Amino acid sequence: MEKIAIILSIVDSQLYLSEVEVAKENLETIEPKEISHPELLKKYHFLRCRVYYLSGDYEGVLKYLKNVTDFEGKYGEQIRVYQLDCLYRLFLIEDFSALLKDLKQEFVQQAANTLNVKSQKPSISTLLSRFQKIPEDEITEEQKHYLYLLLKLESIEANHFINTGYYQKALKSLLSQYELAKALKDDLSLRIASNRLGVVYTRMGNLDSAYKAYVEAISIADKISDRFGFAKVLSDMATLHRRMGQHQEALDHFHRSLKIFESLGNLVFQGVVLHGIGEVYLQEGRDTEALKYFRKALKIARQSKDLFGISFEQDSIGDILFNSGKIADAKTQYLKNLKLQQKIGDNEGIAHTYGNLGNVARMEKNLPLAIEYYTKNIKMTGEIGDKDGQGKGFYNLALVYEDLQDKEKAIQSLHKALKCFTQAGSVKLIELTKQRLQENLQQNE
Repeated sequence: MEKIAIILSIVDSQLYLSEVEVAKENLETIEPKEISHPELLKKYHFLRCRVYYLSGDYEGVLKYLKNVTDFEGKYGEQIRVYQLDCLYRLFLIEDFSALLKDLKQEFVQQAANTLNVKSQKPSISTLLSRFQKIPEDEITEEQKHYLYLLLKLESIEANHFINTGYYQKALKSLLSQYELAKALKDDLSLRIASNRLGVVYTRMGNLDSAYKAYVEAISIADKISDRFGFAKVLSDMATLHRRMGQHQEALDHFHRSLKIFESLGNLVFQGVVLHGIGEVYLQEGRDTEALKYFRKALKIARQSKDLFGISFEQDSIGDILFNSGKIADAKTQYLKNLKLQQKIGDNEGIAHTYGNLGNVARMEKNLPLAIEYYTKNIKMTGEIGDKDGQGKGFYNLALVYEDLQDKEKAIQSLHKALKCFTQAGSVKLIELTKQRLQENLQQNE
């Protein structure tokens, strides 16, 4: 048993350093039937799940867990957290929601018991406040363990809010996650929270806060030798640079990130980065190069069954069809993608598709339908806090009013677009809108 215990400890360290393939090889030297100690067997199951998970094989995690029956104790509880995340990533939303509710109730109650909190349904902030009052030398591992599990649930739920476009809810969850991670002195979780805060701030247009969050996240990733985290932050910083019109910096960051994800064998994030590179080329009007990257990303998204990834790529390929004048093909692509977005609850994607369908309707000279789609787009982007997207909606609406010779409404919409783009820090779109607004004002004199 001692030899097995040593191998499992080595594997644990290797996975922490994202050395997934080496860890996998070491795990395969162990026959689970040889493990007689129950806690060691649970640790083995936990590490097997981590290998599948870090490789992006979420189906592999759930398939493996069909043969695991003991979810008691520290490792069993952490296995259930991996199970929860995989259910979400595979869009088994009903099972995900049910398990999230059960785990949250269970872990809150366990945390309340260890912290001697008497209220029936204490909030996480109440539990954290109680924990912070305990002298450091009196804190037990059990108290930290259940707060750590709640931290992981917050992380998964925040990811759900980000993916479905509920940025205000995501921000609240992430700030709670950040405070939990800081109190627990958990650098990895602190990196994750800082990274995701950067993502949310970027999408809400708070670019200064986004940059500060990314700098903190990449500093932590570097300090703890978190290669996956380092690559993830690089990719997200690249998106920020693209948003700010700094395309060369964006491409440099994306390519550095891609090399790390390739070395880690993580297909899902290779697809994310390839999409990001395609977006840069699309913004530069280099549609042929953009299409090449979107198709690569789509192939990976289908291979890894990443439905959000499939949605992104189909949407982007529709944009290229639209740009090349293939309006009917673009319309078919957008409508097909809308069904997928509605199925997976991708509110940001739905809002974007309404904007695209508005563009199609305008090209088809169906201006009332274009106004209807743009209005839906503006409403949804406003609800989720996407200032850049809302600005595009107002800008496109202004173009329709120009077509209708209604200069007053066109000017009003351009003013609203400019306000949104300024809040979002969308440099190139600010200049474009100012120029269009000036032209309209001159014509209206």
